[in-house]
Amino acid sequence: MDMDQVACFLMLAEERHFGRAASRLGTTTSSLSKRCAKFEEELGVRLLERTSRQVRLTPEGNLLVEPARRVWAEMAEFKELATAAAGGRAGELMVTYSPGNGELLGGIIQAVRSTNPEVNFRLEQRISTEVGPAVLGGKASVGVCRAVTTKGLMALTLRRISRDHMAVPTDHVLADRDQIGLADLDGETLLASDTATRRWDWAAGVAVRSEHWSTESQVMDSVAAGRGLAIVDEGFIRRNPRPDVVTRPLASSLQPDPIEDYLVWRPDEPSEVARQFIDCAKALVAGGPDTGVEPAATLPRPRLTALPD
Repeated sequence: MDMDQVACFLMLAEERHFGRAASRLGTTTSSLSKRCAKFEEELGVRLLERTSRQVRLTPEGNLLVEPARRVWAEMAEFKELATAAAGGRAGELMVTYSPGNGELLGGIIQAVRSTNPEVNFRLEQRISTEVGPAVLGGKASVGVCRAVTTKGLMALTLRRISRDHMAVPTDHVLADRDQIGLADLDGETLLASDTATRRWDWAAGVAVRSEHWSTESQVMDSVAAGRGLAIVDEGFIRRNPRPDVVTRPLASSLQPDPIEDYLVWRPDEPSEVARQFIDCAKALVAGGPDTGVEPAATLPRPRLTALPD
């Protein structure tokens, strides 16, 4: 049984005439008759009573008209869904992302949904260094993260962020400063979780304490507890307001290198939905007209990187 057979049966049930039904279907009466006969043979039941002037439904045919309409509608829906899935306009996408990148990820998802509203997203948050391995291992199709150390992935630079503020407890002596310079940090402890910040090891009088954080709130918790000071960016400050921690501008000479957020995926990713997601991210970064979304001021032009095997 195929869609053509169902269509022929339903058209004859509506027209009750081979000539009119064949005309509407764009075929000949002979071909229509053969299709219906084959349909009856496959089903093992007679559906139509044929006369020289008209077609009548048998009792069995009458019984099967409504189910045939439902089958036709479901088959049409199935075909439409298959076409949409093949074109990346429908389906499900597993995305993993690191803390602090939810807003960035949301912008890409909105761009995808503006043209492909049938796509469903499953989101899972991981610390930045775990995003790449999760994508490489097939636990997610794409990832948004700050650390791209997993070899064998493709990476697209989404934005560059300057870390230009220092987080200090509200009762700290530096809480009242307009700007924090190197002399202000003599005897202070700086909390660090990455090598970019550990370059502070050379600064005389500044101790560097390495901490492993899995959430942004843990950074503020450590600062509020007096374990040390932390260098943060404006987005971090906006996402993590605290009554017990304040931030002060950091002298430009002391600011670490800007950090970058990336979109990562496997070069052999088979999902068409994932490819549509990647294309939307590229267009969003570039300010492409087909997304209808303006890029953030901090976003650079797209930069693709193939991480070596």
